Amino acid sequence: MRRYRSLCMLIAVFLSVLVCSCARVNTMTPAQIVEYLCDNIRFVELIQLDEDEIFTSFFNVSPELVSSALVYMSSSEDKADELVIITLADRENFDAVLGEVNNHVTRRTASFAKQSTAEASKLQNAVVLRTNDDVILVVCEEYQKAAEFLKEIGAQPAVAKIPK
Repeated sequence: MRRYRSLCMLIAVFLSVLVCSCARVNTMTPAQIVEYLCDNIRFVELIQLDEDEIFTSFFNVSPELVSSALVYMSSSEDKADELVIITLADRENFDAVLGEVNNHVTRRTASFAKQSTAEASKLQNAVVLRTNDDVILVVCEEYQKAAEFLKEIGAQPAVAKIPK
């Protein structure tokens, strides 16, 4: 009986460790994610955009759908690099915000295809992921490295729900 109890305890401890190591939950704020990516991923001269400029010039999203947005784009007009984290005001807004992020990437890809195939290629490899309340867009040469980090902190593929 003692041996059975010890075996059960050992199995319980093992399963607890296994579950805890697999379930990585994002505890980073959007600002911390931006800081980590900017420190560890090569972007071309990013500058932060004003929130007013975000919704009037780049994303056709009603500001009411968003609780905050961190948008960084290359200061060079001939570079496609950007880093965007949009925090949703309500998770029900996910499809609308994701749709506009995808439209934004499509518009920029078409624009850069006329100027630079290298920059258009960055946009074709854009990383679009989500955490609980955030839609994350990364456009850079090291997109695989960025995607790996984001997945490590719990980001998942950003896929819109298909209407029934």
